[in-house]
Amino acid sequence: MTDHGFAAVREPGATLYGVVQSRLRQQIQDDEYPPGSKLPSESQLCADFRVSRPVVRQALKLLEDQGFIYRQHGKGTFVAEPGLQSQLMAVAVGPDRDTLRYRNRLRTEVLLSRLETAAAAVAREMQQGPGLPVVHLVRIRYLDGEPLAVLESYLPASLFAGLEDRDLTDESLYEVLEQHYGSKIHKLRRNIGVGALTDELADRLSQPMGTPYLRVSSLARLADGTIAENSIASYRGDKITLTTELEAEGDTL
Repeated sequence: MTDHGFAAVREPGATLYGVVQSRLRQQIQDDEYPPGSKLPSESQLCADFRVSRPVVRQALKLLEDQGFIYRQHGKGTFVAEPGLQSQLMAVAVGPDRDTLRYRNRLRTEVLLSRLETAAAAVAREMQQGPGLPVVHLVRIRYLDGEPLAVLESYLPASLFAGLEDRDLTDESLYEVLEQHYGSKIHKLRRNIGVGALTDELADRLSQPMGTPYLRVSSLARLADGTIAENSIASYRGDKITLTTELEAEGDTL
């Protein structure tokens, strides 16, 4: 896997360790290094990419932080079983959203889909008064056959008439909203926190009660600012790694 001319062809401004990390990640995703396989030694990677050992070590650290690899002392570096590398804090509604990038590995089961009156707290969050008719959805998303997240959504019934009667099994909700209702999600506000699984959530996610989980509450808006969805996603902590990218402005980082 020698990469001749590696240093010379990297994009302007790109760090060597960043490019090494990106190349190795792509090789892992392309199954050149399948889950459980051992990566070449640091010395071999230095020779393959024609870079120094500190560059390789920094690249491996990035991959480890992102959950792609793990190290065993005295044995080497191995490819981790694939989890979901989610950009929940970055691109979330465009062509790179998780439900499209991981479609071949994700399955969705609908537990609840009905028309109801929103609870006062839900109506307030959606900036509406009491008595708001909403479509209430509860879904379980599976990754490689195992529960990944419980997704609970409230959508204004006035915008999405008949949505409660649609079969959303294995569907991307936002794709359905765009294709069938002409409503494209333009902006998302997301709050991310950690909680402990209740008895009901633990049962749905096949985890012990009290296990930490990732709680992601979202408010989705259309281009004109109209709120289209109020949702809470409860993710298993052992199945997802959050990924975000930041750019420094001057010396601010």
